[in-house]
Amino acid sequence: SSENVIREFCQQCGSPLFFNYINRPEVYFFSLGTLDDINALLPTRHIWFDRRPKWLCMSDNLPFENGN
Repeated sequence: SSENVIREFCQQCGSPLFFNYINRPEVYFFSLGTLDDINALLPTRHIWFDRRPKWLCMSDNLPFENGN
């Protein structure tokens, strides 16, 4: 169902690890549950799809990007 996406899974259990879009090979989307230390990586931007909830406050000065 995702012909423009490359998905990678754990070879032992099949859990999703990360994916990226074919037309944006420099950007990877990781499942946070796969990381031993979620503080080891720092976000570089905020991405949402369709719309961001009004209650979601992000005040860290990172750029916003609509994922659509």
